[in-house]
Amino acid sequence: MRFQRKGDKCLNCGESLKPEDNYCPVCGQLNDDPNIPFKDLVYDFLSNYFSLDSRFSRSILPFLFRPGYLTNRFIEGKRVSYANPIRLYLIVSVIYFFLLSVVATDVTETYSSMQSNTTEEFIQMMDSTDREEFKRVQEESSGKLIQMDFGEDSLDNSKFENAWQKYQKLKKSDDLSTNELTDKVITEDFSWWEARIIRQFIKIDNSDVTSVTAYLIKNASIMMFVLLPIFALALKLVYIRRKNFLYFHHLIHSIHLHSFAFFIFSLIPLMDLVWGVDIDAPALILFVVYIFFSLKMVYRQGYFKTAVKQFTLFLMYGSAFAVGLVIEVLISLLIF
Repeated sequence: MRFQRKGDKCLNCGESLKPEDNYCPVCGQLNDDPNIPFKDLVYDFLSNYFSLDSRFSRSILPFLFRPGYLTNRFIEGKRVSYANPIRLYLIVSVIYFFLLSVVATDVTETYSSMQSNTTEEFIQMMDSTDREEFKRVQEESSGKLIQMDFGEDSLDNSKFENAWQKYQKLKKSDDLSTNELTDKVITEDFSWWEARIIRQFIKIDNSDVTSVTAYLIKNASIMMFVLLPIFALALKLVYIRRKNFLYFHHLIHSIHLHSFAFFIFSLIPLMDLVWGVDIDAPALILFVVYIFFSLKMVYRQGYFKTAVKQFTLFLMYGSAFAVGLVIEVLISLLIF
C-alpha cells in the first residue's frame, strides 16, 4: 500500500490538521502531500500498479519453476501472500511487447533499407525503356494490392485499380498532402465503405513501415488481453466435468499461463538483442512443457488425459488466435 505523507494543513480548504488526521474534518480531502521527490513518485507508481513488494518477490520462483502453484494457492484463497495475477500479467506483457516492438522496428528498418537500395541499384542497371516498363509494372502490381473480393455485388475491383493508378500519378506529379491526395482520388462514385478502404491504403502508403508495425504490435497487446477469457472458456469446456472449478478459477489459470508465455517468449528477442542467440526452439519446448505440468497440477489428472486435453486446448486456442489476429490486423488498418 502507498505510504501516506501527512501535512499539518489541508491543501484544499486550509484547515489545520493533526498528525492522526487521515482526512480533513472540514472538507474530507485525504491528508496527503503530493509534493514528493521524483524517485519517491516512481516508487509509489511501481508499488501501486505493479505491486513490486515482498509478494512479488515471493511469487517469482514458484511462477517460473512450479507450474500451477500460484493458481492453486489463489483458488485456495491464499491471495494476499502472492502477486496479484493481473499485475503479474501486466508487468510481463509490457516487457514482452516492448522487446517485440524494438526487434520489429529494427527488422522493418533494415528490410526497408535493403529493399530500397536493392531496387534502386536494379533500376539504375536498366536502360531507359526497361526502366519505364519496370516502373509501370510496379505501379500496376501495387494497385492490385487493394483489390478485394467481397462478392460480385459488393466492391468493384476495377474502381480500386483505377483509383490506385490515379493516386500513383498524383503522388508523383504534385506535391500534395495525404488528405489532398485522398480528396482528389475519391469521387462520388465510391460508397462510404469503398472510400474508407481507399483512404486507409493511401494513409498507410504515406506512412513509414516502422510506425505501422508499432501500431499493429500495440493493438496485438489488446487482442491478447481479449483472448484471456476466451482461453479460460476453452479450459472450462475441456474440463467441464470438474464441477468444483468455476469459470473464474479457469480465468486465473489463463492469466498465469499467458504471463508465463510472455515471459518465456520475451527471452527470444532479449537473447537476440543482447547476444545474438536464437532460442526459438528451446523457448517453444519450455512453453509446451510448462503448460502441460500446469494443467496436470491444477486439474490433477493423469499424464495421458492431460496430454490429450493440452492438444485439444492448443487446437481451440490456435483457431481463436488466428481469427483474432486477422480481425486485429483488419481493424488496425481500417482505423490507423
